[in-house]
Amino acid sequence: MNCPFCGHDPYHYVNNGLGMVPVAIVCCEPMCAVSSKDQKDDAEYVMSVGELRALSAKIATLQARHDAYEEKYGEIFQDLEVTE
Repeated sequence: MNCPFCGHDPYHYVNNGLGMVPVAIVCCEPMCAVSSKDQKDDAEYVMSVGELRALSAKIATLQARHDAYEEKYGEIFQDLEVTE
């Protein structure tokens, strides 16, 4: 999994003897704020203009990928009927 904000792997891994396991989120501030169980939903987070631009670029890239995927494969899913 990559961070939806910065695109990096958000976890710090430790070898527990059986393999590497994620033990902490050590990513960018937005990811840490979103994943913190201590944060209340109405807590405020202030972003710098640079962080906002980076987030905007990431969202634009994801939207472009989604649109390209939908254009290429969308017809397949339109023909499917769901039956219960």
